[in-house]
Amino acid sequence: MNVLVLGDARSLAISSMRSFHNIRHISDIANITIPFPFNGKLYYNGTVINCADYDCAVFFQIGKNADRIFRVLEGHMCVLGDPHIRTIMMDKLLSSVILYNAGLPVVNSTFCASEKHDVTAINSDKIVGKPVDGAFGNGIWLREKDSIKKHISPNYILQPYIECNSSDERLIIVGGKLVCAMERRSGNKDEFRSNIDLGGVAKRLELTDERMEVAEKIGACFPNHLLIGADILRSIDGKWYIGEVNARPGFHIIEITGHNFFKDISIYIEEEAKKWAKEKI
Repeated sequence: MNVLVLGDARSLAISSMRSFHNIRHISDIANITIPFPFNGKLYYNGTVINCADYDCAVFFQIGKNADRIFRVLEGHMCVLGDPHIRTIMMDKLLSSVILYNAGLPVVNSTFCASEKHDVTAINSDKIVGKPVDGAFGNGIWLREKDSIKKHISPNYILQPYIECNSSDERLIIVGGKLVCAMERRSGNKDEFRSNIDLGGVAKRLELTDERMEVAEKIGACFPNHLLIGADILRSIDGKWYIGEVNARPGFHIIEITGHNFFKDISIYIEEEAKKWAKEKI
């Protein structure tokens, strides 16, 4: 299958997908010229991209320009990886709102765009702070409620601390289906974050009916997004919550589980491209 990949896809993603498809990758999509009304062609650095030569276009980019190209191509060819959905997923507050409106359990949060964050509504002695658009555990802290004012920065989410033995579950969802999962646990007794990049340890988890059901519900909240990393917190009192979702989950889980989810992505691309072509007949 001929696939046009647009945006900042990581090298492992490209090399893995090339095992299954003929890939043309354009990372600097700012140099793409879009004609409108659309004539079936894009223009890039003096070359013509004839969309009829491709079975599918896959986006790994956010921003207005990516969204413009996506919307122009939509309806003319199979397009996957909606940049608008990806943007929402990269905002911890907006993604939580969507999950909550779908009836899924999320951690209570407060958000303020300035440093004048009012913590009155947080019913917890310990508070977790995280950047609203952060990733890989960067910028996250845990403080006592009565001492956090000097640590608050603009555009932060504050949440009550959920006691879960410094562990969580990472679910990888491709095309709305669970494909692999792992448990992460802090590798340091003084560190509450379980991120592997911060020294956490991990093990493979079974794809139980419960995990598959949760993954499908999460996937349904973010349609036309290829890849979702969802973090599940299981508190010591038996309750579970969706900690957050990630539009660009790390690759550690491939080594931990022995499952390369880019194969699932490649299969999903082919299935969706064939479905789109059939519907257009």
